[in-house]
Amino acid sequence: MVAKSSEGHTLWDRGLARLESWSARDGELEVWRERLRNWRLSPDPHDLMVWYTCVLALESVNEGNFGVGAVIVRDGEVVAEGRNQAFRPNIRGAYHAEARALEAYESNTNTSGDVSDMTMFSSLECCPMCTVLLINSGIRNVYYAAPDPSCGMLSRWEQLPPGYRTLAARRIPPQSFGSASCSDSLVKCAMTIFSLNEESLSAAMAAR
Repeated sequence: MVAKSSEGHTLWDRGLARLESWSARDGELEVWRERLRNWRLSPDPHDLMVWYTCVLALESVNEGNFGVGAVIVRDGEVVAEGRNQAFRPNIRGAYHAEARALEAYESNTNTSGDVSDMTMFSSLECCPMCTVLLINSGIRNVYYAAPDPSCGMLSRWEQLPPGYRTLAARRIPPQSFGSASCSDSLVKCAMTIFSLNEESLSAAMAAR
């Protein structure tokens, strides 16, 4: 699949350009940037989208934020993207990757239109806040690469308040949340990028 960004470039080219747009703060980040530059996509249908969310996630880590990236896709075209910006440039507790992607889409689009053909991809399993935001948005399909045992909500779907589960199920077609169909190596990539600074940022958050 050769997906396009909203600017018309292939998503692969856009991702490579993003990787070139910043200077790595340390050697480990440079190693991962080089790995993403030379990544070999598998035939799995979601590989390209997940690879791009990992590109966004690595950029977030380099900026001093949690390593999570997300995109919103319609007809194979990325119409909005977001990356975690919860710490820098300023503390913004709600600036998760999925929330930033939704904000970007809703700020530039007539949101009264049909969203039943839209899909979100995230490098990490959605937290409770982002899960509720996505249910309210009406986006029909949400896929994540790496599970988040500590804070992920999608693997704990039955623990979500019943009103939200009912809303997701009543939509036509119903909303669907689950793991992306991507290579195991990309799942590990997304998980590793998130882990690069997760411990230090979680400690900083706990100290607030």
